Amino acid sequence: MEFKKIYIEITNICNMNCPFCPPHNRKNEYMNLNDFEKILKVLKPYTKYIYLHVKGEPMLHPEFDDFVKLAYDMGFFVNITTNGTLLKNHLSSTKYIRQLNISLHATNDEEIIKTAKKIDNCYVNFRVWNTFENNDDLLQKNNKAINLLEKYFEIDIYSKLTQKMNEMKHYNLNSETNF
Repeated sequence: MEFKKIYIEITNICNMNCPFCPPHNRKNEYMNLNDFEKILKVLKPYTKYIYLHVKGEPMLHPEFDDFVKLAYDMGFFVNITTNGTLLKNHLSSTKYIRQLNISLHATNDEEIIKTAKKIDNCYVNFRVWNTFENNDDLLQKNNKAINLLEKYFEIDIYSKLTQKMNEMKHYNLNSETNF
């Protein structure tokens, strides 16, 4: 049996406290590289696509770059979901990443969009949830993120919920779309 994708949580620690992400009461931990390699060996016959994300911010892991390179070297297509706040520290690793999902509903920092716009060696998927009608604060953050995407990519986002902005950049206003 082969799975389309398998998620691996290399850390459950996050550098943000977003209201849409349910808290957990587990001990904060980082997976070690040896355990990660063992997991990849077990998963190899079952999938080609791994996603480094569950509860934690994967780029917060002190060995993030090593994890991504190891998975790539073992033949996996590596997909990351991140809040983007640490992206500028890991730009050299994007050559080992197939798809980078940046959750702009976590932060609408203009620097994240400007940094991500420079990436041309992996798919970048900007994600904005559109389910915050009853939360004015999150709705304002979403609107700011959408306005920044429109500014930097010269597009009209409200014309389509999911759109290819250029060959390697996409956005979607739903919580899950993978290319």
